[in-house]
Amino acid sequence: DQLNYIEKAYKSKCFSVEQTKEIGWIFRDELLRLNLFKRIIPLIADTTNISDLSVAFFKEENIRAFKALIAQ
Repeated sequence: DQLNYIEKAYKSKCFSVEQTKEIGWIFRDELLRLNLFKRIIPLIADTTNISDLSVAFFKEENIRAFKALIAQ
């Protein structure tokens, strides 16, 4: 499972928001991308730039879900 593999990699190395954006584009489906971000956001090194990941979403409901996720 790609999500499990990516999460495992994030637990063993430091990834930035920029790298996470690039990895997120692997998933064509925005819901998969959102699920990925939910799992790895706590593992990203530079969380001060986490809002930059919002460019990965085009559908309004996914944008709202992402904003709610990072507001927690």
